[in-house]
Amino acid sequence: MGVALLGIARGKREDAFDTLRSQLGRETHRDLLRQLIFDGMVSLKDPRAVPVLLDFTRLEYRNEAREAATKALGKLGIADERVETRLVELLRDSWFRVRTAAARSLAKLKAGRAEAAIRDALKDEPMDGVQSAFEGALDELKGAR
Repeated sequence: MGVALLGIARGKREDAFDTLRSQLGRETHRDLLRQLIFDGMVSLKDPRAVPVLLDFTRLEYRNEAREAATKALGKLGIADERVETRLVELLRDSWFRVRTAAARSLAKLKAGRAEAAIRDALKDEPMDGVQSAFEGALDELKGAR
């Protein structure tokens, strides 16, 4: 199902976004379907994906969907105030993979507040792997200058 939806998105069908969105309610193991739907939304580069992805970063969703939505926000490439603000908040998320994805997404977007926010979060980050991801995001931002 997910691969079929990804094919619809990559084929740029006129109804692709609505088709993807209509399937978000389906539950699958480790949210694999939602992950593929988010990848499809990224390939469409449709700004209507922003509120959908922002919604799926909330704690009420499973961690795998939240991580995938956070990554997709960076890949989508739409760096508006809502996206940047939410990604900065997610640097302090309860799940380490969401924190890592938030730092990488901020770096991809070259968000204005990214460097200061990542440096600040790095000070309090207890996990070595996440610290490394934060440092990698900071290096990516430095290289973009």
